[in-house]
Amino acid sequence: MVENKKDSEKEINKKLKIENKRLGRELKRSQAALAEMAALYTLKKKAEELWGAKRKIDLYGSKEVCCGINNSSY
Repeated sequence: MVENKKDSEKEINKKLKIENKRLGRELKRSQAALAEMAALYTLKKKAEELWGAKRKIDLYGSKEVCCGINNSSY
């Protein structure tokens, strides 16, 4: 009886350690994503200060977009 209880506690402890590790990895990923978003937000605000709030740069096509209008067609 006592031996079964110890085995059961060991199994529970093992499962809790695995869950704790998983949650730790998830927290680390979440913190990294939050830090990345904060950096991007800061860079966006700095760019808006330099070039004005309405001027945007299309990151995928290197075409400048101003006020929602693609200037490369003019």
